[in-house]
Amino acid sequence: MQSQRLKRINGFHEYISSQSDGWWHANSSSSYCCNWIGVTCNSSSGRIVKLQLPNQILGGRLSDSVSYLEQLTTLDLSHNFLSGSLPVSFFHLTHLKELNLSGNEFNYGLPVSINLPALQVLDISDNNLRGFLPFGFCVNSNRIRVLNFASNYFTGIICWGS
Repeated sequence: MQSQRLKRINGFHEYISSQSDGWWHANSSSSYCCNWIGVTCNSSSGRIVKLQLPNQILGGRLSDSVSYLEQLTTLDLSHNFLSGSLPVSFFHLTHLKELNLSGNEFNYGLPVSINLPALQVLDISDNNLRGFLPFGFCVNSNRIRVLNFASNYFTGIICWGS
């Protein structure tokens, strides 16, 4: 079980770099990733449920390997230096309640296919995202309480499902 968790978090880290000794270096001496700074595991299953790494001076791009962290409820990578496109897999984590990618350098747009039925908080503000807002976003994510798209270049309307 531990080796699977470590493989999943290593896959996430594969394309990420740090401008300082930062998060990865601080945690690399322990092979038990549930004790790492910013990583929270479910006490029963041992699965990673929260990855909270704001302001860690992380750079690079994100890979689709985050889909291996399928039990995530919180993903906070805000205020780093991450860039590139947002992986489609981020928008198919069905247990995800909070997604905060604000204050990075992401560009391109949101994927057309979005399935986030548990999502309550989405903050992708202060990036360089552009394009149309996908229609299915509102239909499949009807529990949203907080939605922040500020300081991007989106077009279209935000539609609320019934």
